[in-house]
Amino acid sequence: MPVSPVVMRTRRRLFPLLIVLSLVTPAFGQGAGDALMRLLKGGKLPPERLPAVIEMVSKRGDATELGYFFEQLTNENGWTGDVAAAALDGLVEAAENRKLKPEGDLSKIATLFDAKQPAAVRNQAIHLAGLWRAPELAEPLQVIAKAEKTAPETRSATLVALANFGEDGRKTIESLAASGDSSEVRAAAISALAGLDLAAAAKYAAQALAAAKPKEDPSALLGAFLTRQGGPDSLAAALADVTLSPESAKAALRSMYAVGRSDGSLSAALGKAAGIAMEDKPLTPEEVSKLVAAVQSEGDVERGELVFRRRDLSCLNCHAVSGAGGNIGPDLSAIGPSNPLDYLVASILDPDAAVKEHFATQIVITSDGLVVTGIVADENDARLILRTAEGTDRSIPKADIEEREKGGSLMPKGLVKFMTRQEFVDLVRFLAELGKPGTPYAVRSQPIVQRWRLLVDPPASFEDSLPDEATFRDELPPIAASDWQPLYSRVDGNLPLSDITAGEDRPRYLLAEIDVRSSGAVGLKFDDAGGLDVWVNGDHIDTLSRQLATEFPEGRQTIVVRVDPEMRTAPLKVELFRPEGSSAVAVPAGGI
Repeated sequence: MPVSPVVMRTRRRLFPLLIVLSLVTPAFGQGAGDALMRLLKGGKLPPERLPAVIEMVSKRGDATELGYFFEQLTNENGWTGDVAAAALDGLVEAAENRKLKPEGDLSKIATLFDAKQPAAVRNQAIHLAGLWRAPELAEPLQVIAKAEKTAPETRSATLVALANFGEDGRKTIESLAASGDSSEVRAAAISALAGLDLAAAAKYAAQALAAAKPKEDPSALLGAFLTRQGGPDSLAAALADVTLSPESAKAALRSMYAVGRSDGSLSAALGKAAGIAMEDKPLTPEEVSKLVAAVQSEGDVERGELVFRRRDLSCLNCHAVSGAGGNIGPDLSAIGPSNPLDYLVASILDPDAAVKEHFATQIVITSDGLVVTGIVADENDARLILRTAEGTDRSIPKADIEEREKGGSLMPKGLVKFMTRQEFVDLVRFLAELGKPGTPYAVRSQPIVQRWRLLVDPPASFEDSLPDEATFRDELPPIAASDWQPLYSRVDGNLPLSDITAGEDRPRYLLAEIDVRSSGAVGLKFDDAGGLDVWVNGDHIDTLSRQLATEFPEGRQTIVVRVDPEMRTAPLKVELFRPEGSSAVAVPAGGI
């Protein structure tokens, strides 16, 4: 289970205290220890410090101590906000990794199902209900699943939870799998059904793919089978009974490749429907030499960067450049000088040919038939954490692992099937230039914002006019929410306006994060301030110039930029600098 951002923010502040407590608490065996519980119950810790202590208790607390969490969550005057989120994360961690439930009336978790609760709290409470399987919770979960107004993420969480409630849960799931009121709901129901009846789920999935509209994203539907033992084969068999459009089949193939999968039977079925030959014939040394010569004579670096940035190829999901992008494949910032062209060509065509040990995958099959593929992020005697192609960390209790074997690369072999020969040549030329000193693609030392997040569907109050500070603070979605889509600047630090607007003329909102390691004044330099409005940690900059300086405390800070395409044609580029006399140390946040 991923660690809550709330906990991550507080770990630094509590580090000395946690070191002391970690030395004290092992003596208390299975329980969390009197020292930690006294801290929680004493009321002396400020709220912002509670989440990290809650995390420690959740990892070793017994049913009685977890019962205190549960009491505080369901009490009318108990924990709320970040503290409640941390407690829910802790209860989930205890249920998943230690199969432990808190003392108390578990049906009271339904008080957190209320639609007035924050979405993250509501969804995590629903997830807990599925883990605990208290019979009294089946009916309220069915009501949420059937309600058309239920948010897609909440509905998905509810259907997964209902899969643990026997025949009554299955009836609700199967009815929505057959005819859900949206493609998202139907996909969520099929995913839940796959854990109960793989063949039935495959039948509904094949029908849903055949009925898919153009540009409909099939990734959730495919994921239900890629993560199940025998899932790809079951779906491939069901596809024989339907007719897929070439566009739907290509979209499904791209979804597979985006998560590092190229399973034979399913790839063959989708390739046949897409009209793509799936056989991979290794290139001879002579053919590789001809490609290398073409890269040298015909390859175009700028076009190659465009290929690399294509969303359907998902290169940045796995690889980082200048610190921005995924961390499940090698950082490519300096790949050019250290790797000959024939190696780059071979690595793309056959990613399994030379996988470094650190990036080799592990394939795990759990006792309930789930298949998890990823690179090892962490491991101890109790659990294994795999980092998947989506960049998420999956924690798997060792006791739940039925089979474990070494895999190859997370990079699939079939990506080149969606490129022309010229696009492939251009891509290799771009990679060959990355990191070369004295070129625009050299490793960069300037602290330029490389990773942005785009607000996909801004609140109506954000689009009609410039929101005031109160509206901005109240209605800006949380950073962790799915409302934000990652965008990445080019190697030169410029984020193209076309990437921001996607051809629309409405204002768009972008978010950047800054890690301040030492507090003080930090400067922001804009290449062009035209058509921009900026908020720093929620405060609007009333008069924006190309350069501004603001005081930042230590920790992660946020910058939100509103881009009005009717008043701007230039790309967006923001560089950090240290104002004269400042001792602040700050860097743009990277990653996905």
